[in-house]
Amino acid sequence: MSAARSDVTSVAPARRVLSVATGEPQREPLQALPCAIDAEQAVLGALMLHPAALTRVKDWLHESDFFRRNHQLIFRALSGLIQRGEPVDAVTLGDWFESHGLAETVGGTAYVAELANTTPSAANLVAYAEIVVEKARLRAAIEIGERLSAAAMQGGEDLQALLAQANADLSQISARSAKHDPITSALSAALSPFAAQELDDALAPHPHAFTAGDTGLFPIGEVSVVAAQGREGKTYSLVAIAAAYARGKRLAGLAPVPDRLAIIYSAEDDRRQYARKVAALRWVHGDAGGADSWCSRILVPDLGEGGLGEWRDLVRIVDRRPTKSPAVGALIAALAPRMAGPVPPGLLIFETASTLSEADEDNAGLKTLVGALKQIARELGVAVVLVHHTSQAAISNLGSLSIGISDIRGATALVYNARQCFLLVNLGSDDDPFPENDARTTLRKMVAPHEPARISALICLDSSKARDPAPIFMRWRGTPDFGPALEELTPPSEIAGQRWRKVLAMLNGWRAEARADAKATEMAAKVRDVVEAVRKLQAEGKPASAKAVSLACGRSKEWATPYLERAVEQQALTTTAARLPHTKGETTIYQLHDWAEGAQQ
Repeated sequence: MSAARSDVTSVAPARRVLSVATGEPQREPLQALPCAIDAEQAVLGALMLHPAALTRVKDWLHESDFFRRNHQLIFRALSGLIQRGEPVDAVTLGDWFESHGLAETVGGTAYVAELANTTPSAANLVAYAEIVVEKARLRAAIEIGERLSAAAMQGGEDLQALLAQANADLSQISARSAKHDPITSALSAALSPFAAQELDDALAPHPHAFTAGDTGLFPIGEVSVVAAQGREGKTYSLVAIAAAYARGKRLAGLAPVPDRLAIIYSAEDDRRQYARKVAALRWVHGDAGGADSWCSRILVPDLGEGGLGEWRDLVRIVDRRPTKSPAVGALIAALAPRMAGPVPPGLLIFETASTLSEADEDNAGLKTLVGALKQIARELGVAVVLVHHTSQAAISNLGSLSIGISDIRGATALVYNARQCFLLVNLGSDDDPFPENDARTTLRKMVAPHEPARISALICLDSSKARDPAPIFMRWRGTPDFGPALEELTPPSEIAGQRWRKVLAMLNGWRAEARADAKATEMAAKVRDVVEAVRKLQAEGKPASAKAVSLACGRSKEWATPYLERAVEQQALTTTAARLPHTKGETTIYQLHDWAEGAQQ
C-alpha cells in the first residue's frame, strides 16, 4: 500500500494523556500509541474486494477499533453500504462521503481507491481484523493505566473505587478478547446438541450435481477431482458431462439438478475450442435454440481476452508461499448475483490444476488450490470439479486397471481434501486397440461387445459424501464439421449401475477365464503337435521317445514331456518301454492308439 502508507507515516501517532475529574494532569512528551495502519488498510481493502466477507468480522470488529479517524469513517460507510446490499467501490463510497460532507476528512476518493488496488486478497481478512482489534485493546489498556496513574498522582480519589473501576474496565477488555476471537465464538456456538429439525433433515442425503437415492456424482459445496493421462480426452469428456447437466439428462442412472448452468473455467483451451466441442454435441443431440437452449446453459469465459489473462490464476506465489489470488473473490462476486436467478450456476469445472496455479504441485500448493476451490463451492453452493493429470508411474497400472487415488499426480493434499476422485480411462477402439491381453481391451468387450468406436470410462476411485457412482461409459462419435463428440453408452444389464469394485471383480473374472481358455487352447495345440510328431516318427520307423518328439518339434529335449503325458491322458497315445542304444535302462516310447491312428487316416 505504497501511496496509502506514505500518507499515514508522515506524522507519528500521538500518545494522549487523559484528564480525570480531579483536575488536568501534567502532559508527558508525545509518544506513539499502539496501532497497525497497514492492517487497518488491509481490512478496508479486503472488504472492498469481497463485501460478503463483512459477515466474518461484523460481530466483533467496531468502528472505534480503527486508530485513524478516516479509517473509522470508511469502515462506517462500507458497513452501511454492504448491509443495505448496495455495491461497494470507490465511486459509491465517494458519493457516500460527499453526501455526508466527509470527502476531505477521509483523504479523497484517490485514497479509497488505493486501498482496494493495493490489497492482494480478502483471504486474510480475519487475521488483519484481529490485529486491528488487538491494537485497540492495547490502547484501551493504556488509557486505563493513564487514568489510574493521573488520579493517583493528584490524589483526592478513593483508592478502592479507582482500583475497582480499573479492574472492571480491564475485565471488559479481557471479555472482549474472548468474544472477538473467531475460534472461541465458533466453538461456543458449535458445542450444542442436534436439533430435532437437523435429525429430520438427515433423511436427505448430501446434495450432488447428479443424484439417485444415496448415490451421487459431484457433491455440492465440495471439490471433486477428475484425472487422466495427457491426450486421453479429458476436455471432450467434461464438456459431454457439462452438456448432460445443462440438458437435464441422466448419467449412469443419476438425475441432474434441474435448470442449472454449467461453467467451464479453463486456462488450457480458448473459448473457440470449447464452442467447437459444444457444437459437435449439438449436432449429435439437437437443440431447439432460443432462451431454453441447453447450449446457452454452458458458459465458458475466455480467460485470454478482455484483460482476464492476468487474473486466471487461482493461486499465486506471494513471499515465496502459495496464496489464493484475487481471482477467487472476483469469481465469487461475479457469480453471486446469478445464484438468485431462474437458472443459477450449479456445476463449475476448472481445467486444469497445473494451468490455474503458479504454485508447485506439492502439499502446500495443492492444499491452497483445493482451499480456493472449496471456498468457491461453499460460498456459492455449487459442485466444483478440478481437472488434473495422472502421474507417470500410473501408466504402468492401466494395462491391468489396478488403479487408485495414488495414480493422481501431486500430493496427498489434493486427493484427501477432495470429496470424490475419478480417473478417465481410454479403452481403445477397433481402429486403435490395446493388446488382446490388456484389461482395457477386456473391459471394452464387456461394456460394448459389438462397438467398433473408441470407448472412454469415467471411474470413481473414492467418494466420501455418498455411495460411489457407477462408472460412466462414453462412446466417441464423429460429426461432419465439428470433430468428435462423446455420448453416454449404456452397458449390459449385469454391468449397468455397478460400482467400480464390482465391475473390476467381474473384469478380473473375465480375464481369468480368458487366460484359462487361452492356456487350454495352447495346451490342445501343443498336444496335437506332439501327436503329429509321434505319427511321423512311427512312419519313419523311429522310436518316439520324449527327446525324439521334442527335437522333431524343434524344441529342447524335455519340452514335449508334459504334452505327451496329456496326450496319454486323453488316450490319443499309448506307451511302451524299450531299451535304446546309448541309454541306460528302459526308455518310454510313445505310440498312436490304433483307433486314433485310424481316425486320423
